[in-house]
Amino acid sequence: MKRDKFFLVLMSVFALLFLITFQAYRWTKQSQERYQKIVKAYELYCYGKYDEFSKYVDQYKLKELSYLNVTIKEQRFQQFYMAAVKDFNLGNFASAVEFFKKALQQLDERDPRKDELLYYLSISLVNSNRLQEAKLELSTFVNLENSPYRNKALQLLIDIYRKTGEIVKAQEIEKLLLEVKK
Repeated sequence: MKRDKFFLVLMSVFALLFLITFQAYRWTKQSQERYQKIVKAYELYCYGKYDEFSKYVDQYKLKELSYLNVTIKEQRFQQFYMAAVKDFNLGNFASAVEFFKKALQQLDERDPRKDELLYYLSISLVNSNRLQEAKLELSTFVNLENSPYRNKALQLLIDIYRKTGEIVKAQEIEKLLLEVKK
């Protein structure tokens, strides 16, 4: 009887050790698989495959690499912004419009650089003779009271309304602009 209890205790100890070892193995295997995913994500990032990187990070919920998505957005913004400014300065306004739009897509709604991009996008649209689109972009400045580009944008909007024969709208914006200057 003592011998049976001894073997029962011994078997219980071995079963417990087996369970602990098995759990440690599973945890180690899961950690290894996660680290392999992280390495794969870093490879995508290093090779400049940013779209794949972002999708991969989201797919496998690699939160420790999400900070790189912000870096990617900023890099893309800089890339599109520099191309837009270059084309703007060279007078390639149609191309500048596309780059300004792509740069705007990289910014958050509350980014202070957004107003500047909208203003130069509008100028590019006007110079590309895309007046309807320019009016749409410039109309956002009516509600942006704290923007340093507001007065210039509203003046440009007035000029467009006059060009397109919309004198009443031009006068409304002029009144608004005069109220702002007071």
